[in-house]
Amino acid sequence: MQARRLGAPLWGALILAAVTAAGIAACAGAPEQAGAPAAAGGPAVGELAPDFALPDTEGRLVRLSDFRGRPVVVAFVPAAFSPGCTREMEAFRNLDVRFRDLGAQVLGISVDSRWALRAWKEWLKLPFPLLSDFSREAARAWGVLDPRGHARRTTFVIGRDGRVLHVERDQQALEPAGALDACGLAEG
Repeated sequence: MQARRLGAPLWGALILAAVTAAGIAACAGAPEQAGAPAAAGGPAVGELAPDFALPDTEGRLVRLSDFRGRPVVVAFVPAAFSPGCTREMEAFRNLDVRFRDLGAQVLGISVDSRWALRAWKEWLKLPFPLLSDFSREAARAWGVLDPRGHARRTTFVIGRDGRVLHVERDQQALEPAGALDACGLAEG
């Protein structure tokens, strides 16, 4: 009996189903609440943001320090394909031109594999990089790793000098308007 190869559409559907189930499970548990206390150990406004080196969806290493001299939006999300994370990344996608007009670079980060993130990025047609923090080192260094091993929804705006300008957490981070405003302030 000869093994049958699965076609790309079927593989895509299987990956989508697997990461959707994982994403829903990751977002289960305690509901996120606006105004929740900051994660311990994370960079505060005015502090130097920790550098990272994470693979994008193509396997290229991306470092925060690569963007020194321009504003950077670092958006940690709990899980690819989950409803809240999808809504958040769609909102960033819809404002991408405005972020670019301000000279800002958006970077989405999740603990999902780069392959799951690649499928999600293609599905959403995202124009900015998604980075895989599969080792969870960046989420830990930035103080956003939750007890279940997922990144807590948090958006940081990093200024031209590498310092944190603005932080949004939990429900507040679903909409990127505050991050966009902070990038505008970085221009001035």
